[in-house]
Amino acid sequence: MLSKKKRPYEASKLPPAQRLGRNLRDLYGENSISAERYQDLVNDSADAGLVEFKPYKRPSAGKNTSRNVRRRLLTRSQWPALYFARVRCLDPRLDEEVCKELAFLLPHELLKVVHHNAQDRSMLYDRTGLDRAALSHLQRCETDTACQLIPLGFWGDGAPCNYDRTESVECFTLNFPGPAGGSEWRQMRLPITVITRLHCTNHTWDDILAVIKWSLCWAARGLYPSVRHDGSEFDLSKDASRVKLAGRSLDCRAALCEARGDWAFYHEVLHLPSWQNAESICWTCNCTLRQVFVFDANVCLVIPKVIRAPHEKLLTRSIAFYCRAISKKNKQTLASFEGSSSWV
Repeated sequence: MLSKKKRPYEASKLPPAQRLGRNLRDLYGENSISAERYQDLVNDSADAGLVEFKPYKRPSAGKNTSRNVRRRLLTRSQWPALYFARVRCLDPRLDEEVCKELAFLLPHELLKVVHHNAQDRSMLYDRTGLDRAALSHLQRCETDTACQLIPLGFWGDGAPCNYDRTESVECFTLNFPGPAGGSEWRQMRLPITVITRLHCTNHTWDDILAVIKWSLCWAARGLYPSVRHDGSEFDLSKDASRVKLAGRSLDCRAALCEARGDWAFYHEVLHLPSWQNAESICWTCNCTLRQVFVFDANVCLVIPKVIRAPHEKLLTRSIAFYCRAISKKNKQTLASFEGSSSWV
């Protein structure tokens, strides 16, 4: 969880049988071996005389082997249950936008698990790795809340998922940017949700960020939510544990200090300007595409402080530009976007 190269345990401190079990679980978790192969190895270990594996001896053949192995490995897991939300996405077969359920690991529940199990909680509150803007934002939030907050980071990026790199998976992850660069805490990425690029539309990003924003707001309050992200009541068949925890304390509070991604992520998800915009192309000023190749005293490349735009003005401009663009294609989507863009 903390590093791709380092194992989450010290092999020299574990008995041989327990070390073998950890290695088998890691191989299955990394998808290096199938569930049937994993069960075969467990059965062989039990037949070889390792008494620790005898309680887990099961038939390896069967259509439910994978399900049974996952259930057994997830027994007593402290990670939160998946949260399912309806998200607008593209159906490639119908070539139209439909609503489907997408699974989330909610940030405030991940924060609770990490805070509860951390051996050194002071690392979560560390802020030596924050830049000047993120530190200023965190201090302002702590002044408003009159308490110490855990700095959180939000990371969005795509990863190729097939052999010819024509298809990718869009990943939304949670990280802790406060610790210094060499710390394992800073390298940790906790998955929030993933979705294939093939199924993404402009509304998909808005619906995903609406859920993430709702969860981060409750992390800032330090409480478990009492209703779902859309204001509806929790479903007892899916969210029974969340009904019991509603209104209880998380024992910690946090503030979002960073939102990281590449150029495509900022443009498509956050609707920031791109090089193809007819108006402004810069994220920090009012520079246009024509002004890029003109070097004089009126261009931001020479005197950036002259026409530097405030952050709020840039966000307002980006939202207005996006609304005008989609309203040309479909006027009905304009009101929908204005309602879903409140996460900004």
